Amino acid sequence: MAPRAKTIREKLFANKLNDWQTYHKLIGRYLRAGMTVLDVGCGRGSVAPFSWNEYLNVKLIGLDPDPTASGNPHLETFILLPDEQHWPIEDGSIDMVLARYVLEHVVEPDAFFNNVHRVLKSKGIFAFLTPNQYHFATIISRITPHSWKGALLSRTKGCTEGDVFPTLYRLNSLSLIGRLAQKFNLKIEHLATNEFMPCGYFDFCLPGFLVCYAYYLVVTRTGLEHYIGASITGVLRKA
Repeated sequence: MAPRAKTIREKLFANKLNDWQTYHKLIGRYLRAGMTVLDVGCGRGSVAPFSWNEYLNVKLIGLDPDPTASGNPHLETFILLPDEQHWPIEDGSIDMVLARYVLEHVVEPDAFFNNVHRVLKSKGIFAFLTPNQYHFATIISRITPHSWKGALLSRTKGCTEGDVFPTLYRLNSLSLIGRLAQKFNLKIEHLATNEFMPCGYFDFCLPGFLVCYAYYLVVTRTGLEHYIGASITGVLRKA
């Protein structure tokens, strides 16, 4: 990150919640002691993890196709996902399914939603955070070779290339999520698109940050963030 871009960002947005902080706050509204939670795409738990230590009576199960995610220190149980089509999770056994920046990697949206509905208990919650396919950074990502993304994210987000998985964006619009929620009998309790702060992918140079800041000002002051904002947050409840 360019030092000047970092300084300006910290000064302007020090007291504003970013995407994952907003998502964590959303999870906290629904999380209760005694719940069994399935974190889909749990990863290694090293990048901005949820404060699980504040919820000691929650059973956290991690599900991920990457075996290195077994080292996630927040998990009570880790399950390797060998086949995206069918999660090796018992029917009706989960109180809450979480998916933070996972939907953009989904190959078969119908299969994903079918798994969510199948593993949730009655009245169970599915909470997610994912990019909006209509945001300019997502559009750029779709046309950028995968091999380039690891280098970019390592410069701006502190990720390694091993943390960057192929993106498909087959489940990244309000309309599609809404249709699948209806199809799989999941009631929408919250579904919104927001531009929480300027996109950080271009903070490696000051001009890149300024372009993203200008975009942020335009979309947040005109209401366009509800259509072309960066992030989609959602909470769906099984009937």
